[in-house]
Amino acid sequence: LITNLLSTTFGTISLLMLLTGLRESRRPGLKVGVGVLAFVLSVLSKEDVILPGVLLCAYLALPGVATSRRRRLAALVLTAALGVTAAAWLLYSTMIVHSAFLGMASGTYERVLAPASLLATVVWYLKATAGVKTVAALQAFGLLVGLSFGLRRHWRELVLAQVIPLALIFAYAPLPHHVNPYYCFNWLPWQTGCLMVAGRLTALFPRRITRAGVLAALLALAAIPVVVTQRQRRAAIEWYSTEISVNRNIVNTLLTNRRVINAAQRVAILTAPAHNPWFGTDGSFLANRYGLHPHWLVLVPRDGDYYRSVLRLLGRLQVGAVETADIGELDRLPRMPVIRFDPEGRGALTWSTPQRPKAPVEGSMSADPNPIKVCDGTGVGITTISWRVPKGNPIEIRMGSTTGTVFVRQSVAQGSAITGKWVSDGTRFVLLDAESRETLAILTVRVTSVGCR
Repeated sequence: LITNLLSTTFGTISLLMLLTGLRESRRPGLKVGVGVLAFVLSVLSKEDVILPGVLLCAYLALPGVATSRRRRLAALVLTAALGVTAAAWLLYSTMIVHSAFLGMASGTYERVLAPASLLATVVWYLKATAGVKTVAALQAFGLLVGLSFGLRRHWRELVLAQVIPLALIFAYAPLPHHVNPYYCFNWLPWQTGCLMVAGRLTALFPRRITRAGVLAALLALAAIPVVVTQRQRRAAIEWYSTEISVNRNIVNTLLTNRRVINAAQRVAILTAPAHNPWFGTDGSFLANRYGLHPHWLVLVPRDGDYYRSVLRLLGRLQVGAVETADIGELDRLPRMPVIRFDPEGRGALTWSTPQRPKAPVEGSMSADPNPIKVCDGTGVGITTISWRVPKGNPIEIRMGSTTGTVFVRQSVAQGSAITGKWVSDGTRFVLLDAESRETLAILTVRVTSVGCR
């Protein structure tokens, strides 16, 4: 979330400088220059506050907003310039660096630009948490109060106060498969701050005590969403604190074994905690920050959450120097360093020991009769399937393929089973070792009507 914080900080400075520079300042050039620089830094940090900057300049270019024709013209030029800057950055991110957030990504980062999807995602964020619901209601309340108390002539400012938070949400709207309630905290200061637009109401009251009361009421309303979301915010902070501690332990383990790691072409990672330096990354952080350059092989269960999450997030299992694979591959790996981590991120380095290939298991299978003589016109018949395998090997007989319907599952070396009247011409039976999934024998049963009268 550091990039969110940077983008919001620079974006806020940009909006303040542009607003004061084009409306109130006696030295607009300096403030506008600082505003443009802050906008560029915000865009380079993240895309969160791109649209609000362009919208503010477009608002300042409206008739009657700027204090002079010259400043209105400057607002028009800035609207075009900031828009072009944002478009160029988006194009660069999409076409050149293939940003996971903005590029043609798959999985949870797949972009969906259909209007119905964009609207549905924005609505989801407006209802995601109790705090967001509260602040959205207060925003609407501020708009209605402002219009009711004679601020109709400032309707454009009141509308802008509603549009800016929606513009912040819109940066996330193209990602309907990647929604998280804690993203709402990025917009909370803006939404509560929009209530302060109604602070101009205080000028309508002649008495200072009344004005102070109205201002205090607005501040109290703005504080409500902060109080409501405090528990969620604290939970998020505690979660990040825990994950930081785990990742520190992971990094310390890697640095302790840096010489061995960099001397190897590939390093296997076992039982890594869920959020680690390899999850959803290409290995650049470990290479650039700590000088660790092997090919990382993260081994996890194929049917586990980690494996599925990587596929959902990236759409593939290998990105750059990081590859995620099934933990069953460990026995087939050549000799290489293996780091096994505990849930706290502390790890120990060992070496993989490739297993010698097992002698092939032999098996046989037959059917009696084969071919099956069928004279009733149905084309299907009955036969007895017999098998023989070495002792101690549990077997399966499946129909059609190695993943077909199970016909027999036994732990005896020799046996037979009678089919029902469903065997058609060309039916295949596959004999498998139930543990290694090795195919031991394949049998095709024929059906014939030759000799029938």
